[in-house]
Amino acid sequence: MDQSNLRIRLNALISDFGTTQTYICKETGIAPSELCRFRRKTVILTPAQAQRLDHFLIERGYSSGAKALAAIVQGSFDN
Repeated sequence: MDQSNLRIRLNALISDFGTTQTYICKETGIAPSELCRFRRKTVILTPAQAQRLDHFLIERGYSSGAKALAAIVQGSFDN
């Protein structure tokens, strides 16, 4: 799974809706420190964590295609 795309989609969801990391962690079972480091590009998620986060994002309309591309074009989420 492309974790760059996953990171972009995660940041887009947080930016678009103000969803908190705490809520995302609770829903996905990913530790807050792990998700924070993932967002900062200092760690990669395990395949199981990445799958849970991907499923969470897809459920909220952040599938891999359009949202990631729009975020890249805006240039806001690949810092």
